[in-house]
Amino acid sequence: VSSHPSTLDADFAALARAIRIDLAEAIAANADDTAFAEIDDVIDGAGERFAADLETIYTAANTALHDRLTESERAVEDARMVSVVTSLIGLMIILPMIAWVTLSVVRGLSGLSSAMTRLADGDLATPIPFADRRDELGAMAATVEVFKRNGQEVERLREEREKSQEAAAAERRAAMIELSNEFDASVRTVVESVS
Repeated sequence: VSSHPSTLDADFAALARAIRIDLAEAIAANADDTAFAEIDDVIDGAGERFAADLETIYTAANTALHDRLTESERAVEDARMVSVVTSLIGLMIILPMIAWVTLSVVRGLSGLSSAMTRLADGDLATPIPFADRRDELGAMAATVEVFKRNGQEVERLREEREKSQEAAAAERRAAMIELSNEFDASVRTVVESVS
């Protein structure tokens, strides 16, 4: 197509001259059929060359379009492949992280659950795991630690109450024994005085 512009320009110039000048002169001169046939041959020749050039341009445009479409399809396929590979790499990075986080949370919750069960069963010496952490598990462990301290306080108060009840019972027994001894002593004194 790039080698034809001068030919195309020349054909167009010849066609324009044949129509504007030659045809006008032939009509004005009342020329014979041969002159009109020559003008017709120039117009037909230029038209055929225009048609051939347009066919060449059409073919070149279709080839260029096909090449561009092929390049675009390759670019889309390459982009799709990059996207798939990137997604797979992302999954390979993210899935282990998710698994690690999930397992650490599950283990943490399991450890806290086990400690809470032992506390509920009365084992107040149970160590509370994760109490030193600064995350959600640490906050939950701190709450369980509060339950543990409250349970220990309740146990201490219960033991004090039992000790004070035992001390009161011992005082009552001692007072009753003393009262009984005093009564015995009184009765002996009365019996000895009567006898």
